[in-house]
Amino acid sequence: KVKFKVGGLDFSGNTFQWLVVSGPKAIVQGNGTINGIGNYIILISGIDGSQTGGQNLIRVIITDSSNNVIYDTQPGTSITADPTTSLTSGHIKVH
Repeated sequence: KVKFKVGGLDFSGNTFQWLVVSGPKAIVQGNGTINGIGNYIILISGIDGSQTGGQNLIRVIITDSSNNVIYDTQPGTSITADPTTSLTSGHIKVH
């Protein structure tokens, strides 16, 4: 299950399509609702800082069914770009 809240956006999802792990990086894609309605796609990528000697990094992209971006922590960058946002709480563990 994924819960993601920022500002007035409350994403809730529990269906996942795929997960890809490559070294310290993991990417997962799933579906859910925003504020209890609709069908949105979430893509979360994370880098395990304990494997890179750096910080845990995360990227979150939420799009609608027409691929319009609703939220992106790295707007204007390629969907395949490595995450650059430091995780402020919790941790990322890729194994």
